[in-house]
Amino acid sequence: GDTSGQTLDAVILVASKDHHIFQYSLPSVLKHLRDVNNVYVIASEADKLREQYNGKLEPRVKFISETSFPFSIKSISSHSKIQMVGWILQQLLKLCAGDVLKLENYVVLDTDMVWFRDVYFIDHRSPPVSVVDPASGATIHLPVMNYATTAQYTSPYYYTASELVGIGLPEPNITTHRSGIVHHMPMAGHILREIYRTAEDIYEAKHSKRLQFWEVVIEIVAQQNTAHPLSEYDLYYHYARQKYPKTVNHRPLAMANGPKVGLYYLGHKGQPGKVATAPDVLDRGRFQKDREKGLLRQMFMDSLMGFDAIAYHHYAARRYCDTLVEDTVKRCQNEPVWNSTTTSCGWSDTLEEAFSHIGSTDNAAQMQIQRAKESMSGCMCAIWSQLIRVGDFRLKRKDVSYPIMKYDVITV
Repeated sequence: GDTSGQTLDAVILVASKDHHIFQYSLPSVLKHLRDVNNVYVIASEADKLREQYNGKLEPRVKFISETSFPFSIKSISSHSKIQMVGWILQQLLKLCAGDVLKLENYVVLDTDMVWFRDVYFIDHRSPPVSVVDPASGATIHLPVMNYATTAQYTSPYYYTASELVGIGLPEPNITTHRSGIVHHMPMAGHILREIYRTAEDIYEAKHSKRLQFWEVVIEIVAQQNTAHPLSEYDLYYHYARQKYPKTVNHRPLAMANGPKVGLYYLGHKGQPGKVATAPDVLDRGRFQKDREKGLLRQMFMDSLMGFDAIAYHHYAARRYCDTLVEDTVKRCQNEPVWNSTTTSCGWSDTLEEAFSHIGSTDNAAQMQIQRAKESMSGCMCAIWSQLIRVGDFRLKRKDVSYPIMKYDVITV
């Protein structure tokens, strides 16, 4: 019943566009993800990456070619109705990594996510949950896993998940809805295998034809009239939450999306002495371009502020967060309160001075870094507590009207 020594593996997909951020995200994974054992890096250029990092990484990092999988860009693109072939490929690679690589429990990680604080994905305080495997009749002990969530509600994801594995559509309520789209997802092998089998059974019952899981996904996705019909994270999270709720422990992490590589935040543009409003904190126009040092400056700020992790997505022209108020309050209850009259939460002369001393161990440098950290006091929760995604999501397919979710700007 003890899970204190239990570990899981990690899976990271790396595309050519991710090579720059990968040099920072991988070391952060090895340093801060405390119960991760082996790290499997899946890439179309696996040999190139293996050679590039030869002798520089721990033996637990293993590079895997996409050709190890039974599907490819070609097999997906054979369905002309699928609009985002690369999108579906990476979803399938993550969902099927456990089966192909013979992993039991693993966490999928977005390549552009950099970790700044120690994190555990297995809830080592809770005993395993005993379940009976319907296929074999054997009793299986599943670990309780820690899940971060957001308030995103993208209707096509849930419709596709319902078609694939028969789970109910979640209620589109901004105060209670939880999404698994958080740029990472811990997955239990038993639950994944049940997802495979359920999808295959449902498809066979409808079409009198048995297909492998990945083939079923392609067939179902090809029927959707949208560019982004599937989220592997939401599929797995909602299945686990509905079918195995005792294995799901909600643990908020302070995370955000963006900015992309090459941008760093200059701070809110409010007048001195005036409290900044939510849009001021994350205004698109307040990010400075710097191809050489922008990412390093932004990571330095995020580390000082105390974020758990940041996803530096290549498409993000600013920073945004999709968070539940409940989680923000829980995570920030012991954090300092931001005073917008004393700090803008952006780059400053104090940070620039400390930035120039990174890597130095002398006392003067450490004092500079400590002053820089103090200058960002309260900024993490001030930024993270903004729910900035605004608008309605509506999509119709045939006679099915997807639920609508409206987001408002919320401050805590």
